[in-house]
Amino acid sequence: EKELVRPLILVGTSYKLLLPSLNSYFIPNIDFVVRTESYPDIDTGFNNSGAFAGALGGEFVFREALFLRGGMDELQSPTFGIGIKIPHLNIDYAFTSFNQELGNSHRVGLIVDFSH
Repeated sequence: EKELVRPLILVGTSYKLLLPSLNSYFIPNIDFVVRTESYPDIDTGFNNSGAFAGALGGEFVFREALFLRGGMDELQSPTFGIGIKIPHLNIDYAFTSFNQELGNSHRVGLIVDFSH
């Protein structure tokens, strides 16, 4: 069976808000999603005529070592994440819920840096 992936147009923006008293910063972001055609609604089975969606989130960075992330994706599912950066090693964890379709998703990333 063939599966067709329909293209999306994604436009986003963010802004870095400095928090010098905490040696930290916060980056809120917003994304606009434009679908190129209608798609079947998962809950009702009817075509959704809405071509626009959005995503909203942010990241709090503490001393370039701890990264806390959260938001809502274009399907209105909550997403959360945490990152830890220590010399030569970055560890990332992300969580999102796909409701009934796929269940929960947990992703773990590890980057080892030998360049220093």
